[in-house]
Amino acid sequence: MEAERLEVDLGDSGQGIREIRAAQRIRIEFRQPGADEPPRLVSGTADRLVYTPVNQTILLFGDDAPATVRQIGKGGGTTGGRVLRYRVDLGTLEVDSGDHGPGTIKTDGASDRRP
Repeated sequence: MEAERLEVDLGDSGQGIREIRAAQRIRIEFRQPGADEPPRLVSGTADRLVYTPVNQTILLFGDDAPATVRQIGKGGGTTGGRVLRYRVDLGTLEVDSGDHGPGTIKTDGASDRRP
């Protein structure tokens, strides 16, 4: 993770990380394990970010420009929106574009639009 500002909240008694908050020119990059293939490179950009390890959720906020998540490789692509909620453990991405409400995208290529 790269950002101009980074804050980390530690858990009780300084054990573990409770939450990470980042602001200004955020760039993240990690490898997502694949079931029957090599790990895929996933990257993202945002104006603000909140990561909560306990529920393995990364929130990317696009305050000035849309937040984006890019997946490289087979079935990859780029998704943008006002708020992106990425579940690291499930490999799902919930998108709030600001215009049409939220939708959920599975990073294995399948998608599911919520009403």
